[in-house]
This record gives sequence, structure tokens and C-alpha cells, in this order.
Amino acid sequence: EPSWRPRFRFYHWLLSLLGVIVCMAIMLISSWYIALISLAIGVIVYIYIWYAGDKKEWGEGLRVLPVS
Repeated sequence: EPSWRPRFRFYHWLLSLLGVIVCMAIMLISSWYIALISLAIGVIVYIYIWYAGDKKEWGEGLRVLPVS
């Protein structure tokens, strides 16, 4: 989201990427087959949401701001 401003002064996207890599490594080291199953389930859910998507148009919330 463009309006998101982290309060942590040392925030950088590479730090988040490092966290993801470390979590994946720990997951794969502890139990690689369960890690692969859980990653596959996550990918399947992501693909389902991507294709099923939102069928309804809810409009823009910003249009209501001048009214309120």
C-alpha cells in the first residue's frame, strides 16, 4: 500500500526478504516434506483466489469521503 509508512527507522525491503528466506530455510530444515506440502497448499490457495477473484464491483471508497 503506498500510504504505508513504517515506524521502524531501519526498515528496508531486503530485511523483509531476508526474514522470508530464513523462515523458509528453517521450515525446510526442520521437516522438508511438510514444508513442501504447506507451500504447495499456499500456492494452490493463491492461484484459486487469483482466478476466482472478486465477482462484484464494490465501487470506490474515496468517492464517499467528500460526502461525510
